[in-house]
Amino acid sequence: MFQSIIQSSPFGVWVVDRMGHVVFRNQSADEMLPAGETGRHGSHISELLPAISVIDGALQIKSIEISEFDNVIALSGGTGGLRYCEVSLSQFKEASGQTLNIVNLNDVTSRIQAWQALKDQEVRWNLALEGSQIGVFESDLRTGTGVASDAWFQLLGICEAEGRNSDDEWRARIHPDDRTAVEALDAECIEGRIDRSEAKFRMRVGDDAWRWMRSILRVTERDEEGRAVRLLGTMIDITPLENALELAKARKVGLEMLLANAPVAMAVLALDGTFLLLNDACYSLFGYPRGQLEQKKFWKLSNTETLKNVRDEVERLLASDINASRIEQRYTKPDGEMIDIAIRLSVVKRPVRAETRLIIQMVDITEKKRLEALKDDFVATVSHELRTPLASIHGALRLLTGAIGDEASEQVAKLLDVAGRNSVRLGEVVKDLLDFQKLTAGHFTIQMARVEVIEIMPHSVV
Repeated sequence: MFQSIIQSSPFGVWVVDRMGHVVFRNQSADEMLPAGETGRHGSHISELLPAISVIDGALQIKSIEISEFDNVIALSGGTGGLRYCEVSLSQFKEASGQTLNIVNLNDVTSRIQAWQALKDQEVRWNLALEGSQIGVFESDLRTGTGVASDAWFQLLGICEAEGRNSDDEWRARIHPDDRTAVEALDAECIEGRIDRSEAKFRMRVGDDAWRWMRSILRVTERDEEGRAVRLLGTMIDITPLENALELAKARKVGLEMLLANAPVAMAVLALDGTFLLLNDACYSLFGYPRGQLEQKKFWKLSNTETLKNVRDEVERLLASDINASRIEQRYTKPDGEMIDIAIRLSVVKRPVRAETRLIIQMVDITEKKRLEALKDDFVATVSHELRTPLASIHGALRLLTGAIGDEASEQVAKLLDVAGRNSVRLGEVVKDLLDFQKLTAGHFTIQMARVEVIEIMPHSVV
């Protein structure tokens, strides 16, 4: 009967005599030992469970030190790991008068591993808090006292926190101009109208330095009537962030002033073409009243796709290592007027594509284009108009020279020669003007060939 009860027990049970020899064990006891080891009859208990010894017929436990757990021993798991068991010892006297020791092992490995994981997490959390300089505080609204972590006091320049009331320190050090707003926000949380209070304020650190802090506060306990009785919160120093924001704000103001006073139209665009910053010159250039370009897309102005080539150029720049380019684009204003714009485009790339920015500078070159066209037309017209009379003059001079022949006096022959040579020279000038006009219009091609420099030198010497 006794053995059947032990055999059905879910715990590992060994029955040991006064000498420490195993006289009986259940199947669960064998399963707790590494593969190949069993508590066979006659084995000594200290061989199977080294943490258990026999003294004067009674068993003694050498427990390992694990907080919150008593009488725990470690067994080899057989695969390099450890199995932890909680041990209870008792004695049983048989009818024959023999006293037997009973060893009862309860596997608590999972409980100890969970406890150890929790402790490890707590250590990591404390290290993280200390390393990140996050101060943690707790306030008891019933007593008006507060406690805080060492990191919280260190944020205020207090090295010795023993015996200090963190609530009193907070009230004594917060900037007078910030206190009312923060307390009002905390009251909203305490009264349950908001889930948590997030506040930014200045605190006196040391004797005279002011630094920006950010705190998050929650109610962690309420009484039976719903009144808040305990608060828990964190506080961090955000002075570097505030300084960076102030610097960024100052730079933004400087950029806005630069844009506003620029002699040409300038704008900063998001990657989708939305105007983020622009100066007054942009409104007159694009033909929009002041204030109506914000949040519009650059490539959709006048409800047309007239500036889609700029969007295509942006995609080309993003796909390459080039950060800037210049293009010319024809644009139709809302009133129907068409202008030519020279656009200088720069891409400020960021790791996150959505944060990439486009900087554009624009100049109305409509008049310049018109003057260039007039110049080209003038050159072409003059050149063509000169070719016909020049050809006639040159031909007439040749006929006249041939008709007079040898009968011409020396003076007449000399005059005819000068006139002929200069008519040829003028014809070359007209030809060069036509070639230049073709070159500027993009209709001129140059064929490269090897030549002897010595042969062309005489033609270059006047």
